[in-house]
Amino acid sequence: DMGPAARQEELARDAAAMIRLLETALVLNDEQGSSNREVEKLKARNKKMEAKALKLKSELIDLRGKQENFAAQVKELRETHDALDKAKKDLGESEAGRTEERKNFEEELLK
Repeated sequence: DMGPAARQEELARDAAAMIRLLETALVLNDEQGSSNREVEKLKARNKKMEAKALKLKSELIDLRGKQENFAAQVKELRETHDALDKAKKDLGESEAGRTEERKNFEEELLK
């Protein structure tokens, strides 16, 4: 049998052990809570990044479409310039021919 002093000492040791156990549980719970908060922050950040990636992908598709339209317009502009240059050349040759015809006609009239 234990005397009252021995029981008191064992009770004090048990209480100290229980306090240490509770402190450990509190620390572990706090760490778990901190980990959960960190996971939630990372999930929120991940969602934001996914939304931004989707927006950038959409912008990229839009820009590619604009690039294709621009390339088509550049091609059309070059073809129009080429046609205009040819028309100017043909007009110049036609005017030169008419000038020559007019000169010949005037010479015929003066004879």
